[in-house]
Amino acid sequence: MGQIVDYLLFALGLAIGVLTAIKIWVPLIYGLPRTILWSARRWTRWVSVPARCLVPLAWLAGLAVIVVAFGFALSETTRRILLDPAVHAGALVGIVFALLQADMSITGKHRVAEEFSRFVTRFLTGTGRERVAGVA
Repeated sequence: MGQIVDYLLFALGLAIGVLTAIKIWVPLIYGLPRTILWSARRWTRWVSVPARCLVPLAWLAGLAVIVVAFGFALSETTRRILLDPAVHAGALVGIVFALLQADMSITGKHRVAEEFSRFVTRFLTGTGRERVAGVA
């Protein structure tokens, strides 16, 4: 019975790790440096740099609120779940999987590039529009 619980907790940690990596870490790791570079080259307005951080910070705040809410509602159960090594191992595997998938697979690279293109379109300057038009 204990192994089944450990597998379920590992799966919970894996889901949390993949969700946080995709919604928080991938945009910051792969999108923020490119946004800063494009702003330094004056292809986008500088307001794009803090705007790039808004969605990951909103996801981080939302997850923190959920953890605190569950912590107050189910304090002993939540403490046991959050301190369980299986949850931590699952979260670590999920984060590593999502980051490697975004970096090493062709579809992951295309998805990251498409997401960046959708984001940056709102902030392009005249020079940036010329560059994007020249690439397409």
